[in-house]
Amino acid sequence: MNTYYPGNPLILKILGTQKGNPDDCSHLSAYTVSQSVDGGKLFYNSLTQEMIWEADSLLQTDSFRGYLYQHRFLVPDSLEESRLVSQLRELLPVFQRPSGSQCYTIMTTLDCNARCYYCYELGRARVRMTEDTARQIAAYIADHAGGNKIVLRWFGGEPLYNSSVISVICSVLSERGIPYESVLISNGYLLRGEILSAAADLWHLKQAQITFDGTAPVYNRIKNYIHADPNPFQTVLNNVKAALSKNIRISVRLNVSEENLADQFELTKFLLKELPEERNCLIYPRMLFEYAGNKISVRSKEARRKLTSGLIELMTLIAGHGRLDGIPLQKSDLTSSCIADSDSALVITPDGNVGKCEHYSESEFIGTIADGVWDEQAVAAWKAPAPYYDFCSSCTYYPMCRRLRKCPERFTCNEEQMALTNAELKLIVLQEYKKLRSRGTGTAD
Repeated sequence: MNTYYPGNPLILKILGTQKGNPDDCSHLSAYTVSQSVDGGKLFYNSLTQEMIWEADSLLQTDSFRGYLYQHRFLVPDSLEESRLVSQLRELLPVFQRPSGSQCYTIMTTLDCNARCYYCYELGRARVRMTEDTARQIAAYIADHAGGNKIVLRWFGGEPLYNSSVISVICSVLSERGIPYESVLISNGYLLRGEILSAAADLWHLKQAQITFDGTAPVYNRIKNYIHADPNPFQTVLNNVKAALSKNIRISVRLNVSEENLADQFELTKFLLKELPEERNCLIYPRMLFEYAGNKISVRSKEARRKLTSGLIELMTLIAGHGRLDGIPLQKSDLTSSCIADSDSALVITPDGNVGKCEHYSESEFIGTIADGVWDEQAVAAWKAPAPYYDFCSSCTYYPMCRRLRKCPERFTCNEEQMALTNAELKLIVLQEYKKLRSRGTGTAD
């Protein structure tokens, strides 16, 4: 047997070894992904985060079946697994220690150089951060760093449309000796020249998420940039290549709707050839939001089903080349789902208001950066869980899922979303196994 992920030590400590006999009415756990590969079977458990592989000839041995049972890949028929997950969720906050790292999502501006029809920020005020506000933010971050690593997420609008304040904040942190690194969520159009140099050298930019809406004709029409550029698609593609040359990891997000699904297949095939850096350039498709912001557009079940089927096919294509960016199989923070319910994350708007979710730039604030005092009731409200659906207990992703009552996208789920998530999880498991096996990182037992 080869072990590729040994499992999360905290979860294993809380749960302990499962007692019993695998031959006494047991079955594969609902949270186990299993698939045949390389003359054996690959197993991944989303509850324990353990991944193993065993040869076909040894799958039915008593010792291996005993291992599957003890490590919860197999579970007794009498076990109500969803209740076990609920109990684990209650215990984790007691045992998990704070990571120490701090994450600040900073909106440099709510203005943008693109005019996408689907933007969830349409209709909001186009506020730009001033240098004074930037210095206030930097001072707050430095004063509260406590020697911990700082992660700066640059968000907008289009954050590079007001890049000077990014340099202001990073310069102050650098002068005060605060360790930090940056992540950028951008359309990528301005990521070149002096801005790219600053990103690599001053901002300590480690990763950038760049959105593509299709091949050049589709992309240029949807983005509808304000710039007099005959081919913005090529400009952004050149910028991505330049960023990769500076060892900035790129995560290409494919925004997918019914209108551009077929074109996104063509774009994906093109990008897989044009951007061959496997480790530093991953790709992932996502449906356009249905509930977030001012562009609420809820699909019919049939429309969602068709789009889900197309997305799974698209993810399969990407994963086949080892380039799918998606669900992390090893998660260190077990008590939060995103920045909104994390104790170590804040969102700061261009005018210095502080919130917990980047989708809210005009409301739901917990304080201001000038005061530095947070409304604890408002903070707690972001941690309130949303009720789960009856079908959740059969979802392979369920142990990793944290649904939040205040989140427009995480509050609602449906069977199509569950099918999409489970398909993504299965593809990521197989992809990561192949990468780990090719590097010879598995441990033979």
